[in-house]
Amino acid sequence: MCWTGTAERTLPTVEVVPEDAPEPQADKSPAARMISADAALRVAKMRGFLGPMWVAMLAAAPTASAASSLAAVVDTRRRIQVIVMLLIVLAALVVIAFVPRPKEPAAAPASQAAAGTTPAVHRHPKARSAPREAVNLGEAEGHLPQTEALPSSSTARFHSQMQSLWEGVVHDESKLAKPSFFPRSAYEQLKAIANAGSDWENRLFAEFTLDIGAAHELIAADPAGAKLLEVRVDGAYAHWVPPGVCANSIGYYEVPNSRVVYEYQGAEHSFGIASMISWRGVWYVVHFGSVLREGSTGVVDEAATGPGTSAYSGTC
Repeated sequence: MCWTGTAERTLPTVEVVPEDAPEPQADKSPAARMISADAALRVAKMRGFLGPMWVAMLAAAPTASAASSLAAVVDTRRRIQVIVMLLIVLAALVVIAFVPRPKEPAAAPASQAAAGTTPAVHRHPKARSAPREAVNLGEAEGHLPQTEALPSSSTARFHSQMQSLWEGVVHDESKLAKPSFFPRSAYEQLKAIANAGSDWENRLFAEFTLDIGAAHELIAADPAGAKLLEVRVDGAYAHWVPPGVCANSIGYYEVPNSRVVYEYQGAEHSFGIASMISWRGVWYVVHFGSVLREGSTGVVDEAATGPGTSAYSGTC
């Protein structure tokens, strides 16, 4: 056998280390340890120093370290979740503790519970309360000058006044009937006497109050069952009363003996309005039960079954 070229034999290089040289410090970081282990494994496999079982164990070593780190992260997350759940439960307990609970209905008596029945509820009928006092337009208008306008009994204003009169009778309360009564302010202009306002208060309206009470006695057994049907005014009886008559300084219209017709206990009844006079084209009651009277008791003007009849009288 012959060689056609020259071959150089490479000898391993040996580094001589002095005996007193310091021992090199190993890199102890996790990354360095993993690299060293990996390198040692490769060398061991290559040179056949280790058996297959030990090789597998060394190969799994870095993986086990990573799994340990992952397990630590998962454990931390679980702890956080547990803390959050505890906070939610605590908040729910606080809400339950401070929110008021609805009251439970009282338990039925033992006798009712045994019978299986519900307790009966007894409701008392509501008593009819007195209505509010209506607005008295006449009192403000009484400060204005009188006119010669003839009043009508078919206006909404008149119907409202008569309803006020009826409420006063039903409740035996003359204040409720004030919108139908001649205003004090107009009376003070009308009368040519001293202390006209005092005369209105102590005589005229006082007698009206007594007459309201007397009319109330007609329906006192069942006031709520009485119903106003109509107020009949005979316009043919209306006449002008000039100034100077009956101590009056201003003229006005007067109509006597109108009829208040109402239904009571299934039948029609009525009583009269002794006298109404005008102020600025509006009728007002001035004498309810009687123009002239004896004593200080209330009077009902000709109470009757049915609508009754009106009669003329030249009063002032």
